[in-house]
Amino acid sequence: MSTPHMLSTNLYLSNTANVLSAGQQLRDMLGEDVETLDYAVTRLEEASRNQEDGATKYRAFMFAELETSGAVQKERRERITEDVFASVLTDLQIANVLMAAGNAVGETNGDSRPQLLDEALNDLDETTPVIQRGLSSPLAKGSEPGRFNFSGTSAQPTVFTSADVASAVQTFQKTSYETLDKLVGGVHEVALGVFDALQRLGPQEILEALNQLGGPVQTFTGMIRRLINQGIQKMKQALDDLVRLIGNDAIAKLRDKIKELWKDREQGIIDKLLAKIVGVENTRASITTILSLEGIDRDTADRGSNDLSQLLIPYRNNVEMAKKAVKAISFGSSVLILTPIAGHHIALFAASSYLIILTAVILIAMDYADSGGILQRVRGVGEIAEGLRAHGTVQ
Repeated sequence: MSTPHMLSTNLYLSNTANVLSAGQQLRDMLGEDVETLDYAVTRLEEASRNQEDGATKYRAFMFAELETSGAVQKERRERITEDVFASVLTDLQIANVLMAAGNAVGETNGDSRPQLLDEALNDLDETTPVIQRGLSSPLAKGSEPGRFNFSGTSAQPTVFTSADVASAVQTFQKTSYETLDKLVGGVHEVALGVFDALQRLGPQEILEALNQLGGPVQTFTGMIRRLINQGIQKMKQALDDLVRLIGNDAIAKLRDKIKELWKDREQGIIDKLLAKIVGVENTRASITTILSLEGIDRDTADRGSNDLSQLLIPYRNNVEMAKKAVKAISFGSSVLILTPIAGHHIALFAASSYLIILTAVILIAMDYADSGGILQRVRGVGEIAEGLRAHGTVQ
């Protein structure tokens, strides 16, 4: 029996595959007569509209599930967050296919670069089987490590079996501290990509985007071009849905910290600032207190270490999705630069988009560290450590 989740997911995946097919057909028809090329353009437009309808229904279902899932249903909430983020990345890449196709058929007044369409199609072709594999499992299964593999590696969690209580506690401390460091390291990777992209833009647009962080995504209108206009709207909708997933209020809470991070990026203290923003020291202090308790048994500590080992697999995929999203926005911006539109609007849109991705991955890292109490969708490091407290007593 089909469930609403299965139906909405299958529709989304099927329509996404149709966009890829239509884009590939258009690429193969470049250089054909006007009527043949117009047929390919029309097919891609229709495939994109159908895909957008499927994306709207899919994310509407997932957002409704997120709103009705209580804070204690973290495995389900984590799953929904991962899946929606994956669909946002996919839609950003679809937007790039549309804009690159528009460029290839001459919507940029003669500055046509067909190789851009090849690149956009290759990115979507790589992502499509990953999301098909990740989204297709039943929602009831929750967030299973390794559903997605955006990182391209087959990392397996380490299994800990300690000889005694002392070594089990020591292993837990080491594993938890390393996990917190890797949470910060993942954000650092995304931050470097975002900063590199921002530095190609003007200071006015960056400042404006920083001040607008936590508000609606700014875009631009007036495009009369068929595919490029559709791509712009697709990209904006994907980013709007990412903002909805994370929450405007949550993003706004980090606005001043993001400004500080951008301001101090050249002083070599990015890691220190990121660690402070993610809040790993608070979690580390709580772990130290918990591990000082008497009565923690070996099996409980090892079980906690094993849970920590599994935690980094989905987190790593969130980081990879964020990095690919930054790449997708950079690609889309490079296509738009070739169009006769005021550069300020493109640069502001790009800057806002980059900052949304960075803020989202910071909030996700905070959730995995259990430091901010904002998203509350993951049984993270702090909560896993609290599981040891229940087995210990004050000395």
